[in-house]
This record gives sequence, structure tokens and C-alpha cells, in this order.
Amino acid sequence: MSYIGKNIKKIRTVKKLSQAKFAELFNLARPSVGAYEEGRSEPKIDTVIQISEHFQLSIDALLTKEITVNELYHFDIFNTEEQTVQLHPASSQLQTPYVSLKDQTAYCQQGHDKAYRDKLPSLQFPKGKSTHRIFEVPETSLLNIEKGDLLAGKTATLEKMRSGELYIIVGQSVQF
Repeated sequence: MSYIGKNIKKIRTVKKLSQAKFAELFNLARPSVGAYEEGRSEPKIDTVIQISEHFQLSIDALLTKEITVNELYHFDIFNTEEQTVQLHPASSQLQTPYVSLKDQTAYCQQGHDKAYRDKLPSLQFPKGKSTHRIFEVPETSLLNIEKGDLLAGKTATLEKMRSGELYIIVGQSVQF
């Protein structure tokens, strides 16, 4: 079984491409993209190669497994030799704490403590505020988010939360 249809849909969703825009990128008919995503047909190998090269993904990954958002953005957060991923020159960097699955329980208990947060591995992003956090998704979830994907966001108080926005609630107990 090939995963190319699921992966095309994942790529489009993550990269915010309509079926028409995706089809245009690879000189395809829009209905063909829909057929690939629904598993009614599969693209020619030339098209798979073009997709692979355009998004810098291996052909093997496109065909044999469901790719993750991390793979699409080329994050290697599990590299044990280096705990920081650099995306831009260090002069404009912000250290953003990364909360892995194994650290999530401890983060719920100690996340308010700056000394604890400073010990967490971090990712570096362009200028921003130090209130951002990155969490690894523990289970298959909503919105095409898969187990192992990363969610990045900034901390917010209940007073600043707005209707229609997506929030991650972190705490030992939450009462509404």
C-alpha cells in the first residue's frame, strides 16, 4: 500500500495549498490531485520525483510511510548530540523551550519555574517573545496533527483567550 495520497494531502494542508495550486505546481489536472488523495489513482513516478525534489523529501518516505510535519519542515529535534536546531543566524535568535513527551508530566508540575524551563532542550526561532513553548503531540489528534508532530505557541492567560482560537491547556488540574 502506498501512502502517496495521504502524504499529498498532508503536504497541501501544512503548506496551505489548495488542490488547484498543488496541481499547478506539478502540471497536473486538479481532479487528479483529488483522485490521488482519495486513493482512486496514484501519480506517475515522474510526478512523485518532482514532489520529492520540490519539498525535499525522499521518494521512499513519500511512498512507504505517513510523513510528519517535522519531516516537512526538516526538524531533527531528536538528534541527541545537539539539542538546538538553528534556523537563522544566532544574532537574531530566541531560545524556545521544547517539551517532549517524556517531559510533559514534569512540565505540568514545574513549568512555572524558570530554572526548570532553562534546563529543557530548546529550538531556536527568529526574534520573538520568550513566552513561546513547543510541545510534542502525544496521540493522533485533530486538524491533521499526528503523534510526534510539534505544536508551537505562546503562553496566554484566561483573560486574553479569544473565541475561535486554538489553545493547549497545560496544568495539573484545569477547572472551567
